[in-house]
Amino acid sequence: MNYDHPELRDLLAGEYVLGQLRGRARDRFERLLLGRPDYARAVAGWEDRLAPLAQAVAPAQPPRRVWRRVSRQVRADAGRLSPRRRLSDWFGNSGFVLAGVAAAAFLVVLGLYLSRPAMMPTPGQVAVISTTRGSPQWVITVHDKHMQMRAVGRVSPPAGKSYELWMLPGHGAKPISLGLLPAAGRASEALSATMLAALKSADGLAVSVEPAGGSPTGQPTGPVVYTAPIASI
Repeated sequence: MNYDHPELRDLLAGEYVLGQLRGRARDRFERLLLGRPDYARAVAGWEDRLAPLAQAVAPAQPPRRVWRRVSRQVRADAGRLSPRRRLSDWFGNSGFVLAGVAAAAFLVVLGLYLSRPAMMPTPGQVAVISTTRGSPQWVITVHDKHMQMRAVGRVSPPAGKSYELWMLPGHGAKPISLGLLPAAGRASEALSATMLAALKSADGLAVSVEPAGGSPTGQPTGPVVYTAPIASI
């Protein structure tokens, strides 16, 4: 691993400050800090950027039903569940995509970092779609009637397939396609006023595997491989 790469340095520093480096990875990074002033400066810079953003996140009290579901999931060892469940499986758990304040802060800060340049206006909504191990795959930002999708991981779909992004409106409503996700680089979609309003109250986002070019039915036909909350900032 090339620790002299500026983007790697900033990304590791950000993950460290946000508590995303754990176990041996965190131990290695802390040893690295002892002999790398540039990494120490990167950590300090992230701490300076995080403080005002954390203060801007309004406290949220999840409904009691969410805590009850979390408790049941913990007892049932929800970590054993496969991420490749079909989209319909998630609609019975409207609280699944809700996150705590810490998770929202992570989404906001990591999304802003990956969506540079720094002079870009603050997006209205941000989501980070990650693997079950926490590796970011795409960063989704919504700003000024446009949604930008940026691939940040190894996200090549299966042969002959595409990854399609869906909005989960909640309240039993059917998912709404937000377009195909890029395997590399960026893609953008214009959003209508109706879509923008729906996103603000959506339960979250989901990604399904579809035939090349997208779902032929306007609804998910393949397995869901990722889900993520979307944070308004």
